[in-house]
Amino acid sequence: MIDGRDRLVVFGGSGFIGSHVVARLNADGHRVVAPSRQEVDLLDQACLRGALREGDVVVNCAGYANATDLKQRGRAMFRRTNVEAVQSLAAAAAEARAAHLVHISSVAAMGRLEGMALSEASRGPVNGAYAASKRAAEEILARRWDDLSVTIVRPTSVFGEGRGLASALCRLSSFPVVPLPAGGRVLVPFAYVGNVAASICACVGDPRCFGGTYIVGDESAYRLADIVEGLGARLGRRPVVLPVPLSAARVAAVVSEATGASRARGVLLTRDRLWTLSHDAQYSTALFRATTGFVPDVSLEEALSRIAVWYSRTVRKSRLSP
Repeated sequence: MIDGRDRLVVFGGSGFIGSHVVARLNADGHRVVAPSRQEVDLLDQACLRGALREGDVVVNCAGYANATDLKQRGRAMFRRTNVEAVQSLAAAAAEARAAHLVHISSVAAMGRLEGMALSEASRGPVNGAYAASKRAAEEILARRWDDLSVTIVRPTSVFGEGRGLASALCRLSSFPVVPLPAGGRVLVPFAYVGNVAASICACVGDPRCFGGTYIVGDESAYRLADIVEGLGARLGRRPVVLPVPLSAARVAAVVSEATGASRARGVLLTRDRLWTLSHDAQYSTALFRATTGFVPDVSLEEALSRIAVWYSRTVRKSRLSP
């Protein structure tokens, strides 16, 4: 277990998940170092040797997570930041004799899956360049377990204050009529970022987690319609969900991919994303809970309230400003 003498080095600490992890670790009184990309390039071994010390607990939250980026540049980013950087960091951490490396992966590394109580052993075909990069990074780390204490955590689909997904859901919830594939009744594995960050912090430096791979997130999946309606109510709206036939949604996804591939932020609707929105998937956190005793403490209702407050105070307010 970590104590006040241990130094925690968090890469990607300014990113969406990383910033919540750093805030949580600081609030718990830990010594946290979070070098920026300008300070430490994960592909630069000399920089990494200067940044890491023997006994460090290293948390890797860095990575490129825009899964709908279909451009060739996006595929190169996935390879560089999600695979090559992980290989470089693992080598440097082993050389420095780091005490523990916690790597933030994703359930996307498990491949395209559907069903209830999906476990760490579940595996399907990789679903796009992002998923392929996450699986490749896990395979690299699996080969380092003889000389480095590694823990891989796989969050489900993370949403919360500060991420574009939360902003998009709030905008959607503000419409009087919201068209959703399958009426939004499919179980989607959303996880609130506060619960994911707390999960990560619960395993850093914990010997019980060395050599383990764990699904982390909320304890259940949610129906997209419930999230849209819940956010709408908190934003003073009453959106009506309109079911969209899957055949029509597939056409929209193909058109979206064809016309939006050049967008900097990626494509709004892809065939991969449509598959997720039209097939039930619920991942089990039972293994992580049994190993650490951790139970998420932020309910969906509380998460939606926090997101609505954030959206009203920041995103919506900025749009109304002259």
